[in-house]
Amino acid sequence: AFALAVDRDGLVERLTSNTDLTAITILPPAMPGHSPDSAAYSYDPEAAKAAFEASSYAGETLPTVTLTVGGYGGDPGDYVNALISTWRDVLGVTVRVEQLDPVEYPRLTREGERDGQILAGGWCADYPDPENFLDALFYPGKEYNYAALDNATLNGLLESARVEADPAARLRLYAEAEQLILEEGLAIPVMHGVADILVSPRLEGYPVVPLGVRTSDLVRIRSR
Repeated sequence: AFALAVDRDGLVERLTSNTDLTAITILPPAMPGHSPDSAAYSYDPEAAKAAFEASSYAGETLPTVTLTVGGYGGDPGDYVNALISTWRDVLGVTVRVEQLDPVEYPRLTREGERDGQILAGGWCADYPDPENFLDALFYPGKEYNYAALDNATLNGLLESARVEADPAARLRLYAEAEQLILEEGLAIPVMHGVADILVSPRLEGYPVVPLGVRTSDLVRIRSR
């Protein structure tokens, strides 16, 4: 219900004027293994309400839901406020915000030092491989597995992908893992950040790469 109630297009338009990308997958575009076929639940208010009515809370007032974010006690920001607003408007739920020390956030959330049923987080890969998203964020015991998820089927797919020697088969295993995460509602991708780089036409050989790592080994300045 909560996944179906997230208006990604509306959030990206309101918060970034469409300079970022709506995320329907965990793996961003240009990342090996990215496939729009592994898609999250689309925004569907009626389906969200139906899912809520099919839950054990049907006919009842849902208790206050807590959203855990990193912060120091101030305004949680436009992104969090927009999420809370869309969940309230579609599902009629009250969501309160719990803020934890951003420096200790991964440890505190992973070790259960929180009240929240939903956790907010973001990620930028250290290297261009689906392992650095799916394994790093969703395998038990990993530092950035914020919710301490431990899903036997998902674990098996990730473990198999680690040792799969065939590149195509390996990516298929990660695609299955991503699809399971999205179908089970274990994560709700919202947006992919976009970095804009202005490069002078006199600068030759400047590499623009998906991870935003800037190198200058091959850069040349063309004389006028």
